Amino acid sequence: MFRVLNEYLSKIEICKSEKVKFRLEMVLKNLTIEGRISKFSINENFNSYILDIQMKDFQVEKADALFKIISNEVVYPYSGMHVRFNEGERVKYRFVSCDEKKQGFVIDLLFS
Repeated sequence: MFRVLNEYLSKIEICKSEKVKFRLEMVLKNLTIEGRISKFSINENFNSYILDIQMKDFQVEKADALFKIISNEVVYPYSGMHVRFNEGERVKYRFVSCDEKKQGFVIDLLFS
């Protein structure tokens, strides 16, 4: 699956989007208000976003549910793909999406 994702990344132009960042901030603030996460941070590294999300009660199933909520908020209708890494007490997702012009974004999400 990693090879497929890397091939996908080689075919698109990665760029930052203020619209994507705004949507990420809004959905994460709402999840904080709902009490599903305790805190979060959004960092930018070159042309990708890194989200560090601290959950109140970490479970892989709950992290997966939160990932689906977040990714559905920012995914472009044209194309999207993700890979999950289980790392003991953390779960990491790499999520990539692009539009019809093959311009897209990369988000690394770390749940703990």
